[in-house]
Amino acid sequence: MAKVLQYATVTGADERTDIDWMLEMSLKYSFLEWGLLVGSRLGPRYPDWYWIRKVLHRFADQQVVANFSLHLCSAPLRLLFGGEVTVGSVFVDSLGDALLEFDRIQLNCSVYPYSEDDKLRTARRLHDHFLQHAAPVPEVIIQQGSRPLDFQRLVGVPKLSVLFDTSGGRGLSGYTPAGRPGVKCGWAGGLSANRLVER
Repeated sequence: MAKVLQYATVTGADERTDIDWMLEMSLKYSFLEWGLLVGSRLGPRYPDWYWIRKVLHRFADQQVVANFSLHLCSAPLRLLFGGEVTVGSVFVDSLGDALLEFDRIQLNCSVYPYSEDDKLRTARRLHDHFLQHAAPVPEVIIQQGSRPLDFQRLVGVPKLSVLFDTSGGRGLSGYTPAGRPGVKCGWAGGLSANRLVER
């Protein structure tokens, strides 16, 4: 049976990205997903909260249905995994109702030595936050590097998927392990702005 591509994620849009172009691309390609990065720093590929809200509001104003994922990196990610902050203080205080526009939240945790228990616990914290506020529960994506993964722990966990990614946004390919039945999987790497032009 042929596998269906659900998402093709373009990650790293920031204040330099033309929002009108994003709107145009989303109208043209329904499977396109915009991955917006949030980390310790601002700058290339890491927009501020104001710009993220601006993008979401523009799409809503234009009534363009699009796919968005919020990618949590570095210090905010570590605080969330450590249980030192609530989900609300990481996301809601910065995005407000705009948080509900994200279909998926990605935990960019492949460079950290978190166990499957850590990852599942953090994913459940995210799910619980939305359930407690009677809001649609986003899918949580666990970014996985080249370390072995205990797939059996993830089988049947709702609203959870795994992204195999050793590229880290550098357009590198090479690590493409097979998925497993019962676990939704994705693969990253191999595409960059220059390589998209080439292809």
